[in-house]
Amino acid sequence: MLWVAAECSPFDTDPMTAFTSSTFFFLLVSMAAARGAAASPPSPTRAPTGCASPVARHLRVHLINDAGAVPRMLDDAQAEAAKIWTTAGLRLAWTAPPTSFDVTDPGTVVLIVRPALSHRSGVESGSSRAVPDPALGWLLFGGNDKRGFIEVSLDAITSVVMRGVYLDKSVPDLPRRVQTDLLGRGLGRVIAHEIGHWRMGREHARRGLMKESLNPQDLIDWVAGRLPRGWTAGECGEPER
Repeated sequence: MLWVAAECSPFDTDPMTAFTSSTFFFLLVSMAAARGAAASPPSPTRAPTGCASPVARHLRVHLINDAGAVPRMLDDAQAEAAKIWTTAGLRLAWTAPPTSFDVTDPGTVVLIVRPALSHRSGVESGSSRAVPDPALGWLLFGGNDKRGFIEVSLDAITSVVMRGVYLDKSVPDLPRRVQTDLLGRGLGRVIAHEIGHWRMGREHARRGLMKESLNPQDLIDWVAGRLPRGWTAGECGEPER
């Protein structure tokens, strides 16, 4: 089975770097074995026009905190992602190691919060010119559009959030507690975006949460960007353009 990422640009031929953690190595081997194939470097693939994933009203998100994010930030991220997907009739249930899970369960997605992504693709930041690799998150797709795991980069998200403005103040000038809250909000929105790809496919919308590039205000403003119209728990279609 050939695994490819949900791309933000037409082509990306860089090979995926190997995981350095034994936890991730075991996870990848387990996923490959369960689906009958091993992971291989991503290649350019034309985005499908429909929705191949099963639509359900509940989704379990198994979160692996490889980045060492503080509990307060993760709590805020989980609450933000859950609030966003509640508008589409989907309830998120969160688990974490050492809780076990079935990698073949279509109602479970594995989410890895890493310092940096293991591959250059995913949700890009629209205002991160100082960052060599501005990708915030990505999702693996397998043959027949089977979904793999989600990765998000805490370092990249932090870099974008810290260039934002909140309550007429730049984020670096805000109290540390408020910064942590905003980072949790931004992390949750990137997670929600990637869950959108996991459920609905590789395409992006022109506006809202599922647009291709997210800027600092997209991550920290009081109100999150909306999911595309029609993305309810009983419907599945393309993002609006």
